[in-house]
Amino acid sequence: MCNRHEIGRPSKNIVIRNCLFQSECNGLCIGSEMSGGVENIYMDNIQIGTVKNALYFKSNRDRGGYIRNIQVSNITIERSKGAVLRFETNYFGFRGGRHTSQYENFRINNVKAGCSDHYAIFIDGYEEKPIKNIEIEHFHVQKAPHPYYLRCVENICLKATFVNGQNLPEYPKKQKERVILDVY
Repeated sequence: MCNRHEIGRPSKNIVIRNCLFQSECNGLCIGSEMSGGVENIYMDNIQIGTVKNALYFKSNRDRGGYIRNIQVSNITIERSKGAVLRFETNYFGFRGGRHTSQYENFRINNVKAGCSDHYAIFIDGYEEKPIKNIEIEHFHVQKAPHPYYLRCVENICLKATFVNGQNLPEYPKKQKERVILDVY
């Protein structure tokens, strides 16, 4: 029999530091099961090899919960097959739930990546709960076919963010049409 206090508990106040990630899957990843919420996470001084998605925050409408107050700094990445930085709210598609997750308050600083097969930055939110308050600074991706995709995002700022040698706009344009990135 389940104890009520074991279900829906948040994960919080976690430090991930001084790691070498060598995985065939994803690098630093929060989700997809986070219905109890995830907050106050600090990730620093991480080396990531070749992965599907390097910095990955994921959920879907069946999960609910939140991901908030996340600090990521001093990350080096060899290659991502999907995206270097990815916020995904439609992980494996909508299955009928009505529990959109909230993503807010992310500070991502000093990230250096070799290449991405698709996107440097991929952020896909929902109109009813946009992904908000994201500050990305000193973010460098040497090579990516698509510098960024932003949908249903509020208050995003890119400072000293370079993809393919080009400085991205500090306040980038958001896309209206949903794009699917099928590298999970």
